[in-house]
Amino acid sequence: WGDGQGNNIFSIYSENTSNGEENLYASHETIDWHHPDASYYDEFTDLLNWYNTNSADIAADMQTYQNTYDHTGQYKANAYGVTSGQGSNTDWSVIPKFAAANSYVSAEDEENTASAADAAIYMVAREWIQIAQKYNAYAYADPRYQSQGKYTWAYNAISNLSDLGDFSSVIPATVDQYDGMFDAVKSTVLYDINQGTVKDVIGDAFDLTDLSSFALTVGGVAATKEVNGNTITFNGGDYVVTYYPATEDQAEYFTWEIKVPVESTDSLQLTYTLTLVDKSTVPGDYTEPTNEEAVLDYTSTTGETGEEPFPVPEVTYTVPETDPTPDPDPDPDPDPTPDPDPGVDPNPGTDPDTDPDTDPGTETPSAPSQPSDSTTSPQTDDNAPLGLLTVVVLVSAGALGGLMVLRKSRKS
Repeated sequence: WGDGQGNNIFSIYSENTSNGEENLYASHETIDWHHPDASYYDEFTDLLNWYNTNSADIAADMQTYQNTYDHTGQYKANAYGVTSGQGSNTDWSVIPKFAAANSYVSAEDEENTASAADAAIYMVAREWIQIAQKYNAYAYADPRYQSQGKYTWAYNAISNLSDLGDFSSVIPATVDQYDGMFDAVKSTVLYDINQGTVKDVIGDAFDLTDLSSFALTVGGVAATKEVNGNTITFNGGDYVVTYYPATEDQAEYFTWEIKVPVESTDSLQLTYTLTLVDKSTVPGDYTEPTNEEAVLDYTSTTGETGEEPFPVPEVTYTVPETDPTPDPDPDPDPDPTPDPDPGVDPNPGTDPDTDPDTDPGTETPSAPSQPSDSTTSPQTDDNAPLGLLTVVVLVSAGALGGLMVLRKSRKS
């Protein structure tokens, strides 16, 4: 790694005492000396967590131990007149480069410090984050590093750079698999949305609750909104929603015009609220689609046009069986036979275990059950009563067709 000015190249030199000799290395294999437990390499499969967990310590070790790299990756003690063979506490100060304290990592300290490879991956991750914030970035790991079992840490790190942003994958293992390896990249490059229009036809069982329920965020930031009749304008006209009430010939629907490019870091999220207006009262399970269809017509950054449908969420609710209501005035037995010993307390209400206001011979009926408003739809995110549902429409660059999900609105 460099100093950012193009003046120096740095690395971390680590001491190796194997084979009865002392050497200093600034190379990839030093990671094995600093991390003898190979399970450490699995941590790179979750690169974001690895970076957040280790970056501060690695940066501190780099500040302490990094040394200029002069294109010599190995210093052998016997080649530089360094007394060796004792296996530890070697004095490398006869080499000016290593005369200063902390100019290398001694064998005794390696398991407590970062290696050159750790520092290199840290620098790659740090720079990748900055690159992905400005550009479309793509990385491919070489599968030979994994198959040979020597550099699994490198394979795991590079193939999971997408944890930090943008795209990463693996080069196919064989040539006959190369065809199509860039399909995922193509979808993010060619299908970035330059402009487009979503037409959303609302389901028969639902009505739009109110025009004011429409809200839009751009990259997580709420857009300004102006309502004028059946038109809602966001961010001064960059995005326009037009609502069309149902007629005899046309179902209720709205259009959402996206008039500016969708940036890779600024996904769009349009939300609106629906009311379930056609709900059955007959016991049973019911599933209703919130939309008849929702389709995005788009123009890509390359001028290509296309059409992509959104998945349509469904709401499932249950109307349970109701308990029968007892007849408040049942017909008496036409010829009742009196019980000679009815066993009725002549002083009802005196038993401390009974309710003095309740006839002990009469069963109090429970209130009849009402139809349940619960939903078992996997698209909902809480157990609030069904009635008002917020539909979330997501559109992002490289994810044409976006995503449509539901969340239930709590009644006030």
